Amino acid sequence: MPQPPGKPFSGIFVSYRRDDSSGHAGRLFDHLVHRFGKDRIFMDIDTIEPGEDFVTVIENAVSSCEILLAIIGRDWLSEPGETTRRLDNPNDFVRVEIAAALNRDIRVIPVLVQRASMPRQEDLPDDLKKFTRRNAIELTDLRWQTDLDQLIAVMERVLAKREAAVQLAETARQSEEVSQREEDEKKRLVAAEKGRLEKEDEAKRRVAEERRRQERAKLDTRETARLQAGERVRPEAEAPLRESNPGAAYNQLDGPSTKITARGESIPAYRNPRVVFAVAALFVLVGAAVLIWRKQSKNDSPGKTNQVVATESSPATQPSLPKPGQTPAPANPTPAPGTGVRNAAGIEFVYVPPGSFMMGANNLEAAARPAHQVTLREGFYMGKYEVTQADWKNVMGTNPSDFKGNNLPVEMVSWLDVTEFVRKLNEMNHEYTYRLPTEAEWEYACRAGTTGDYAGNLDAMAWYDANSSAKTHPVGTKQPNAFGLYDMHGNVMEWCQDWYHLNYDGAPVDGSAWEKGGSHRMRVYRGGSWVSPAFPEAHSANRGYGAPDRQLYFLGFRLVAVARSL
Repeated sequence: MPQPPGKPFSGIFVSYRRDDSSGHAGRLFDHLVHRFGKDRIFMDIDTIEPGEDFVTVIENAVSSCEILLAIIGRDWLSEPGETTRRLDNPNDFVRVEIAAALNRDIRVIPVLVQRASMPRQEDLPDDLKKFTRRNAIELTDLRWQTDLDQLIAVMERVLAKREAAVQLAETARQSEEVSQREEDEKKRLVAAEKGRLEKEDEAKRRVAEERRRQERAKLDTRETARLQAGERVRPEAEAPLRESNPGAAYNQLDGPSTKITARGESIPAYRNPRVVFAVAALFVLVGAAVLIWRKQSKNDSPGKTNQVVATESSPATQPSLPKPGQTPAPANPTPAPGTGVRNAAGIEFVYVPPGSFMMGANNLEAAARPAHQVTLREGFYMGKYEVTQADWKNVMGTNPSDFKGNNLPVEMVSWLDVTEFVRKLNEMNHEYTYRLPTEAEWEYACRAGTTGDYAGNLDAMAWYDANSSAKTHPVGTKQPNAFGLYDMHGNVMEWCQDWYHLNYDGAPVDGSAWEKGGSHRMRVYRGGSWVSPAFPEAHSANRGYGAPDRQLYFLGFRLVAVARSL
């Protein structure tokens, strides 16, 4: 018995009219059961429960199939209903079945019997007009077996492709499960090792603390013994002094001109060798100061000819001044890396200094190879954050993004959309002109002086598939890189200026946009996104490409700003 609707089903759906072609449908059903098995053929909707929505049941049954065979006899089109043709009734079973298959892009094969012909488009209701574009196959009584073999061969190819796709998906799922288990085990081992190291560090800290406590106790013991010994010596040394002259005892023991020996003896200052040496050194210093003062006085007298005079020929003694109408040069005209500016539209930029780096990565696919040195001789300002939806609305007045939020990065914008945004922004005549970064500028800014796969800890710096919860996030909520740029490895991928090339053979080495050669059909985008795996898509050197009019829910951009010349 055919599998009832509403349950998971994968096979062939046979659509027919009983009053038109039930005999041919039954004959075909028997052959299909013999070839594909009874549980893979669905023909009758006799199992719909009372009270169920039969349209929903039919749509679910059709959507679970890979092939729908629409058997068309001579009266299929004109078979009458209560008032008009049955096909004109929106609830006609045959109409519902075929419309559901067309809407879901299921393989629909018209099967002509009784020498019927394909209906014309104008004879069909609107939801079946696409049916006329499907190539039909005819089953004749005289050539039944030959025609049937041809039909079955077509269905076998369709089902084989579907089964291969299902098997591939299952293999990928199993591989993903294995990878996830390995990743979980790796995380468990890392956590266990981290816990062990933390316990070792705590034990070492306690041992070191106990050692310091014992050392302090020993010092306290020695200090106590020393003080006690000093108290025993001092009264013995002071006793004869107090008896002879109490006032003199105060002057000698506590004044600055007396030294007490370890035996309690007092030595006058003039007999102390250290005091004598200090006095002699003081006399030497005073004498040297007097000689220097006298020499300086002679050099400053009016009669001297070697006096230093500041003139135009001695710039070391007089700073140069700007000429009339000339603006003085700033003390430090080159900004420090990460220096921030905000334009009149409220978009923030940070300064990226000039420098050299190795662009690309030989551990990625061919598009990112070969790794090669690029030198940017001038710094530039790059957007601190990806352009937000609020930024886009301020300039364009619309918001095309799939995820909504003023501080979320704008997405669903094509390269052409972005160039229009840049044009309108430049028309506002700010102190800067704006453009997309070149691919080299983008990677140089992303790496920020690093040479590894990422510019830092990926979890701390990026929203990607492992932590994004399948959505974008407000810009700037992760850690920036060393240049002060946020979300370079994740959140949304970012359009660049360059045309896409299959690899870096012949690429510019000065950081300019690569707009010669290539397909001139695809533009480059860089960076990871909220749907990207850590490797390779979040890699600093990973490359993507898309048609200039392509809009994706994981693709946005950031800008480069160049100061306008006065």
